[in-house]
Amino acid sequence: MYKLSIFLVDAVYFYLPTTYIDAYLQITIYKEQQKNKMYYVLLKDGVPLGTFGNLKKITEFVEDENFPSYWTLVRKDDNPLECLDYLIYKVKHY
Repeated sequence: MYKLSIFLVDAVYFYLPTTYIDAYLQITIYKEQQKNKMYYVLLKDGVPLGTFGNLKKITEFVEDENFPSYWTLVRKDDNPLECLDYLIYKVKHY
């Protein structure tokens, strides 16, 4: 059984199951999340090596043992992050 919710839109009442309303709210939240999403771009000597969703993936990707750990990178606020001869840019999702 569905619960019914009542909405007043321009003096017209709509009776909708709450599952539809929940789905609509999830879509709105998803759009807001995508609007604020950021990616990390890894460059070495000006050559892009990849795009990553988080810093943890970058530390797993780089095989240099002198590369800083994830916990070191998280604490830095610089943009771009400079690590050895690598640059990590934080860019907006489009």
